[in-house]
Amino acid sequence: MTRRNHKTGWVSEGALITLSMIWLSFFSATTAFAADGGERDLSVFPCHSYSEDCGKLPPPPIEQVEWSGELGDVEDGREIAFSTPLGNCLACHQINGGDQGGTIGPSLVDYAKRDLPYEYTYQRIYDTRVYNPDAHMPPFGPNDILTDQQIRDVMAFLYSLD
Repeated sequence: MTRRNHKTGWVSEGALITLSMIWLSFFSATTAFAADGGERDLSVFPCHSYSEDCGKLPPPPIEQVEWSGELGDVEDGREIAFSTPLGNCLACHQINGGDQGGTIGPSLVDYAKRDLPYEYTYQRIYDTRVYNPDAHMPPFGPNDILTDQQIRDVMAFLYSLD
């Protein structure tokens, strides 16, 4: 089976699988960029592996947080949401303006029209396990993936989608 590639023409299914494996191996490295711009040792974080030590680590404790203050910057939030090393929201969600969003998480298209309280959205991004302990969404706050300001920026972006 082949699929159309917008740049090079037709790509075989085998090539897509190979490229996917390369991509996964690239992103399964043991270091990544932290929210503060420095590097982080990923070997101390839980992962979905039966053979690696990270698959045996317990997840961080569930954290319930309170919302207060203001939303952040819409453009910074868009950049974070579409950035693979930071929010990577497009990996699981459909989002206005995003290309080839995922379908594992709920669609975030026209998020502002849902009229959800800021408290709910902040908690969902910070640590969604408060609402769903088995969620696949990373606990962005407890794992220090995003700072408080970055979460506020993503929220500003989400509440601009209507």
